[in-house]
Amino acid sequence: MFNPYKFIETKKLGLTHSPNSINDFIKYFLADEVENSQMSAWLMAVFFNGLNNLELNEYVNSIISSGKQLNFSKLNGFIVDKHSTGGVGDKVSLIAGPILAACNCYVPMIVGRSLAHTGGTLDKLETIKGYLGNIDINQFKKNVIENKISIVGQSKEICPADKYIYSIRDITSTIDSLPLICASIISKKKAEGIQGLVLDIKVGNGAFMKTTAHAKKLGKALTALGNSLEINSQYIISDMNQPLGKSAGLWCEIEESINFLQNKNIDKYLYKVVHEICSRALKMSGQKECDKLISKAIESGKAYEIFEKMVKTHKGDLKSSYKENIPKYKYTYNSKKSGYLSGIDTEKLGYLLLEIGGGRKTTNDKIDPSCGLHINKKINDKIDIGEPIIEIFGNSKTKIDSVEKIFDNIIFISNKKNKEKRLIIYE
Repeated sequence: MFNPYKFIETKKLGLTHSPNSINDFIKYFLADEVENSQMSAWLMAVFFNGLNNLELNEYVNSIISSGKQLNFSKLNGFIVDKHSTGGVGDKVSLIAGPILAACNCYVPMIVGRSLAHTGGTLDKLETIKGYLGNIDINQFKKNVIENKISIVGQSKEICPADKYIYSIRDITSTIDSLPLICASIISKKKAEGIQGLVLDIKVGNGAFMKTTAHAKKLGKALTALGNSLEINSQYIISDMNQPLGKSAGLWCEIEESINFLQNKNIDKYLYKVVHEICSRALKMSGQKECDKLISKAIESGKAYEIFEKMVKTHKGDLKSSYKENIPKYKYTYNSKKSGYLSGIDTEKLGYLLLEIGGGRKTTNDKIDPSCGLHINKKINDKIDIGEPIIEIFGNSKTKIDSVEKIFDNIIFISNKKNKEKRLIIYE
């Protein structure tokens, strides 16, 4: 008989689990024969003592086998996805996915909601009126086959064990465990049925990884696990010491993504990250002249057509979303002195967006789809006194009026430029 007490004690003492015991633990947990408190105890033991490679692979495979898996082996094209560890203004999935689909790849993409100060891709998509992000696995597969891309949230059918375990990790301070992070991300990617994966590890004051050393450690762990499960996995590390692109928030990021795909007013920093991820994915697929393929996908309008078709297939209405997501109130933060933009506390900026309705503090909180910000300057840009740096907007006058005093601790201006940082730190 399986004994959860003995199982938890093994990891508490830093010992190695016997083969198949992790499978049994997960199986009994899903059958309500292991209590949430016991799962919490084991997760904390893993947090402190880790999992070796054999244990991690068994844990990941038990999560994958807890639900259904997709199989796209009959398709004539490379099956690929990308994943970001999260940042402020990170809309790369919304842009890179349609570009890859326009370049003869298939992109089944499972995305998440906002987490702490970082925005969620699913929350952004759901600001499109009618967009269905929670669909059954058969419809998800059909959408991928017909449109070459489908972007959805995690359902009860795909890796349900991860969904339940994550909710426990979220309230037991075990989110930032390296093996648990890797297992949660890679299990869902394997269940998608993909052949290739490009990971974007964000680093900086607006990221979960604050140092390049920690970002590399996570990147190496994720790619090692992905490759062990026969997913061709690579990673980049990109800077998150300022918002990515010209906007951050909800609908405003959809709007910026649409402009990008329509080849309008493209932010050069955002383009560089999108280009790096798409290039790597296309090289994995065996295609050549990737630069030309990416440019053609955008300039021909094909990538945008695919995005528009995907939205319609998910019952979304872009046209009416423009009208419905116009914010009622705005506040512009103007520079109080001349100089150079020397720094942005991007994490605080992310939490500011959360405060005005860009995320949820509790599961019952309502999101304000109109809220967000436009940023007019990048780090090291010259600024004159009185010049607008950030415009913040939303539908709550009280919340928008309250942000003025906060900006003095978010935006920093000095008399000289900083040393230039690389956007793609590790390639």
